[in-house]
Order: sequence, then C-alpha cells, then structure tokens
Amino acid sequence: MRKCRIHMGELVWVVLVLSLAADLVIAVWVQSDVFRIEFLQATPAVSAASLAVGAVLLLVGCLLGYQSHEEFKRAMSAGGSIDHVIQDGLYRLVRHPFYLSLIVISISLALLLRSLLLLAASVVVTILLIAEARSEETALAGRFGQEYLDYQRRTGMFLPRVGGRD
Repeated sequence: MRKCRIHMGELVWVVLVLSLAADLVIAVWVQSDVFRIEFLQATPAVSAASLAVGAVLLLVGCLLGYQSHEEFKRAMSAGGSIDHVIQDGLYRLVRHPFYLSLIVISISLALLLRSLLLLAASVVVTILLIAEARSEETALAGRFGQEYLDYQRRTGMFLPRVGGRD
C-alpha cells in the first residue's frame, strides 16, 4: 500500500481555504459577525487601517513568495537538486523566505477580512510551518554539515537577525 504524504504548502492552503470558506459561509449565509475581530471595525479609521495594512501585507507576501520561489529554482542543478546551501538573495536574510511569505499572506487575510477564524488559521499555519522548517533543517544539517550550521547560526529562520551572530 502506497503512503500518501501531503506537501506542507498544500496543507497550508487547505487550512486557509477551509477557514476562508467557513468565514464566508458564516458571514454571508448565516449572516453572523460572530467571528469578526470587533476592534478592527471600531471606527472608520481603524477599519481603513486594517484594510490598508492587510493589503500591503498581502502584496508583500505574494512578492516574497514569488521571489523566493524564483531564487530556489535558480539554485537548482540541471538534475533538479540543490547541491549547496543557498545563501544569497532573500536566503541571505532568512532561511525560509517562502514559509515566511505564507505566514504573511495568512495574517494579511485575517486583517483584510477582520476574521477570528483566519487569525486562528494563521496561528495554525505558523505552527505547521515552524515544525516543517525544523524538520527540513535537521535534514539540511545532516546533508550539508558545518556549512549549514554556520548559515543557521548567522541567519534567522523567518526574521532577519539584527546585528547577526558571527
């Protein structure tokens, strides 16, 4: 029997889409604001700020995801594998820029829709991606040894290190 393993990126999108669907069904069909983040709707200014920040984060998340994907593709060998630790471009700043993009996108959706369900989904997405990143890092340290450990020490997982650690 073949074991089916879902890719973490697919799981993240499933969590977000299901949360978005549940939020929309409750808001539109049931006509309830029970899962709205009320303080983000407190005044027109707060509401506008929530939408603006959410829109900017969505754009940043999408651009970050696209750029990190392109940098990863460029680093691949002709055989489709990675034979070195990627340490340039976005990977110079953070070890998991694509995962960071997914976290930023999930937070942006919570702000745009002012949704507690999507905020909860953002927390779930972040936990899943941290677990996946740690698993990958164990494998990368085993594969690339000291080179990866040095990179890991200098570079933040999802946020750039301030001042760096050398």
